[in-house]
Amino acid sequence: MNLKELIKPLALAALACSFAAGELRAQEEEVEVEEQQQEQQEEQEEVAQKPKKSKKSQKSKKSGEDLQKKFVIAIDKFGNKADASANQFDTLRSRIQARLVATRRFTVVEREKMKNVLSEKKLADSGITDDESEEAQTKSKSADFVLYGDVLFFGRDSANANEGGVSGSKLSARVELKLTITETKTAEVLAEKVLTGYGSSSRVATEGVSQSGNLSEQVERDAADDAARRVVEALREHVYPAKIIRVGKKTVTVNLTDGETEEDDVYDVFEAGEVEEDDDTGESIEVDGECLGRIRITRTTAKTSTAEPIGDLDIDDIEKGCIVRRVSLEMLKKEAKKKKEKAKKAFKSRF
Repeated sequence: MNLKELIKPLALAALACSFAAGELRAQEEEVEVEEQQQEQQEEQEEVAQKPKKSKKSQKSKKSGEDLQKKFVIAIDKFGNKADASANQFDTLRSRIQARLVATRRFTVVEREKMKNVLSEKKLADSGITDDESEEAQTKSKSADFVLYGDVLFFGRDSANANEGGVSGSKLSARVELKLTITETKTAEVLAEKVLTGYGSSSRVATEGVSQSGNLSEQVERDAADDAARRVVEALREHVYPAKIIRVGKKTVTVNLTDGETEEDDVYDVFEAGEVEEDDDTGESIEVDGECLGRIRITRTTAKTSTAEPIGDLDIDDIEKGCIVRRVSLEMLKKEAKKKKEKAKKAFKSRF
């Protein structure tokens, strides 16, 4: 037997093994493809069985996430050092709460009510009650900041005049409030300041004509509301500063709601501040940027307000992120008076 005849059976055997291995691999690949198809079919059936979330439910979820981002503000007791009446005291507290809610940036609770809610939550946790509603869960969160203080003054003053059968009266009211803002996590007092709210009104009538309405109560409510507005501005200064969120061609958009500001309100515009370190205490302090000028509110909505530059301020000088602070009516009156006196002096100097 020669070498060629000896190798031939071996080659045929090798070829047979190769065919067998190929068939085995083909069978394995077919099984693998069938398994993948089966898995895909099962996944599709599982997805089909799951209930689809509506846009409404997705929106609700998003709204819930937004609510979780809001800071919880607790309104604690205010001391009545001014001997204000119960009606005056209640008016002030209700105006503070209403102004806070109007910002749409805080979840507001009263301290006493929060204690009651937390007591109910403890009962629910113990299993005695089954009140595990979403509302109870939300309200049971501890406060991030607490507002409290003292009412130092709450009163009014009047002035009357009568000449030629025409009588006039002017009433003014003032609320002086010592406010303290505390961060609950650190027990740190963020701010402690004295704020003053004003209210005034005048009335003119001819002889024999009666006047209706209680002017005294109205000016007191106005003063309480002005004080409440200043409380919210003080809180926002430390938590959510009012700022410009969009700059247009002629106007800017400010993150102030129609419950926080009104048409014709005037605001100072500041460049975004920088954080500096106090050399003595090592504390980080945010320093105001340069005051660029002023804007006037022209339109308000439930979430934002529109304003236009006034005076020497140019729209091109304003940037997104600039801080705005309201200029009080009292300050505007003082500035107008100074400007008038300055104009008189300038006029007299010509002669």
